[in-house]
Amino acid sequence: MNLPSLASRPRHAPLRLLYVCAALLILVLLAVTIVVVLHLRKSELLSQENQLKNLSLILAEQADRSFQSVDLVISSVAAGVAAEGVTDSASFDRILASRDVHLLLREKMSGTPQLDAVLVMDHAGKLINFSRFWPAPEIDISDRAYFRAMKADPALKTYVSEPIQARVTGRWTIFLVHRVTGADGEFLGLILGAIDLNYFEEFYQAISSDNGSSIGIERTDGVMLARFPPADAVGKTFYNAEHLLRGDPSRASRELSLVDGQMRLKAAHLLTNYPVFALATKTEDAALANWRATALLMSLAALGCVIAIGLAALALGRQWKQQAALADAQAELQRHEDRAEAATTAVDVARATALEMTHSAEHDVLTGLPNRLLLNDRIGRAIALASRHKQTIAVLFLDLDGFKHINVSLGQAIGAKLLQSIANRLVDCVRASDTVSRQGGDEFIVLLSEVRQAEDAAIATRRIVDAVTGSHSIDEHELHVSAVTAAGRMLQAVAGGHSIMYQAKEHGQGISTPARNSMMKRAMRIIGTSISVTTLASAA
Repeated sequence: MNLPSLASRPRHAPLRLLYVCAALLILVLLAVTIVVVLHLRKSELLSQENQLKNLSLILAEQADRSFQSVDLVISSVAAGVAAEGVTDSASFDRILASRDVHLLLREKMSGTPQLDAVLVMDHAGKLINFSRFWPAPEIDISDRAYFRAMKADPALKTYVSEPIQARVTGRWTIFLVHRVTGADGEFLGLILGAIDLNYFEEFYQAISSDNGSSIGIERTDGVMLARFPPADAVGKTFYNAEHLLRGDPSRASRELSLVDGQMRLKAAHLLTNYPVFALATKTEDAALANWRATALLMSLAALGCVIAIGLAALALGRQWKQQAALADAQAELQRHEDRAEAATTAVDVARATALEMTHSAEHDVLTGLPNRLLLNDRIGRAIALASRHKQTIAVLFLDLDGFKHINVSLGQAIGAKLLQSIANRLVDCVRASDTVSRQGGDEFIVLLSEVRQAEDAAIATRRIVDAVTGSHSIDEHELHVSAVTAAGRMLQAVAGGHSIMYQAKEHGQGISTPARNSMMKRAMRIIGTSISVTTLASAA
């Protein structure tokens, strides 16, 4: 069974994290868009309600002024009745039925466009004077609700009637009614100001936006007095002032309309002086028209962002996969390079180890000088080189007498450091082409290559002896090395020629025995010089 490796699992984790982050970002974007859209909806509704409240205030003020204008006319007529000395029904009927009163009524109506007519009714509901016609036609309003209400309740001074289709003109009219009483409180009759509803409807039509809105005025009991658009609602009863205003002079609400059954925003404002309130409404659909356009734009923008985020996530995921594949290829290449480097390192280590082993095999451990094996090789090479260039070589042997006394008296560590000091001095006083070798114990051999004359070897020997002798500071000890040599005899001895049989296994390959012997005789003219050195040690 093949199981995914641990290395392959984390590879897909960043990609999954990228997609999860993109999904979360999309969800956050959608959530923010929904919250903002809902907030804008709420704000738009509040703004529309405030606009309707302002409109209802304007309508209430306009209606209040219109009613007041009519009220001033009929109140002035009532004041004239009192001035004429009307005290009972007989005098009321006699005085107010005159032509002079008719002319007065016509005069009072001028300058009041909303006032269609002024009527004077006696206590029985009979028309006794009419601003429109003279003599007054026979009209009986005793069956009207406003007449019965004013006659029955002495406390009512004024009254706004429900819309009535006038019996004379056939037009919808509302009456502002003023009660006339005698000196003893007797009900004498009514003075009516007929207000043509077309006046309000034309005004409402002029200011209406006609986008699902409606404006009108109602009595506090819910009877519709005037409305635009009419919608066959005039004279019908709807929500009353208690339902719409809830005890406040002005209030906005949201509810189903009893006129068309649509959800509407409503704002009602009570008139100051009359039991009437102005009502401005707008359907919720019309109120949210601008919001829907804004919400659509925001939704499209959010959708574009969602698509962009999705495409970006897919592009990043694809790029990540490509980079992951490239990284895997680079990692594989790096592994190959690491293996190659490791192999190279292993080869280098092996080579270094081999060199170190070769060096250890050819050099003295204590002094680092060439040992007997390496010295033999270099002597062979020096002989071959000297023979080629018609030169000689010299070999100088140094033996430290009394060295065992140093090891016994001061210890082997001091002896070892003395040997190292002597080795360093020997190396410092010879050429780079020469060789200083330790043969073991206290014996050293110096190979002087390319010696031109025998006297040069003698001079070099003296220089080497002078370098070795003298004081050696070893730790807290001062060790004095002195040379004991018969310099004259030795130098004369080394000045002569020497015949030596030297077997060069490597350097003499391919050379005949007579020729090789002749080469060695010419090259190695100085060899075997021995110097005795006495060492003295003293405490520093």
